Amino acid sequence: VSTICIMENLGKFLFNTHINTPSILFGLFTLCVSLLFIKKLSRKEVIILIIPNVYYFFDIIASCITKYAQSDENIWFYNWVLLLELLLYFFVFKSLFQSIKIKRIINIVIVVFTITHVINILFGQGSHIFCTFTLIPAHVAAVIFAYLHMKLTIDDINIVPIKQFSFWFSIASFISISTSIPVLSIINSLNENNQELADKIFILNDIAYCCWYALIIAGLIWTKKLTKI
Repeated sequence: VSTICIMENLGKFLFNTHINTPSILFGLFTLCVSLLFIKKLSRKEVIILIIPNVYYFFDIIASCITKYAQSDENIWFYNWVLLLELLLYFFVFKSLFQSIKIKRIINIVIVVFTITHVINILFGQGSHIFCTFTLIPAHVAAVIFAYLHMKLTIDDINIVPIKQFSFWFSIASFISISTSIPVLSIINSLNENNQELADKIFILNDIAYCCWYALIIAGLIWTKKLTKI
């Protein structure tokens, strides 16, 4: 009986956190594909894959806060989590660049973003609305670093870009974050004035998020399976 109860509870948990939220389901697929190719991954590729898998686990926690903690608001959680997630982005991109100048710029971005975002949460916009004053510039910086990495990879005559998983990751990040920025920029205003419209527009962010995962999965399969045939 206890086993049946555990399975029923697990089924409800998976349905509530995954089936109802496609982006989390895509996160699970990414985790599975990552584990499938784990033995073929280089150290740099493992570091890159930390990002989507961290996003996946934090999204599960955010979903649980909404569904099980009797709270309709998880923005406070994302304001703090996005600090960690964007810092992971910056550290990963720092590892991908050869240029000392770009690495120094990323270091400056890391320090400035960390300090200003914590101040913004504690003394500025607060934790219960999306901290656009600091998160939007950080997202823009992530887009710029993704673009620079794509460009440098394409310009390198010794590299076939589509055979580099880091290139796929940069494409996925560039498309996803670029799409999300306009939505996230206006989400506070929409939440305050038109919640129904805000929910509809935020679907664009969810679609971009799913595409991010899908491109990462495609990059893994292409670079670790199809190119080996």
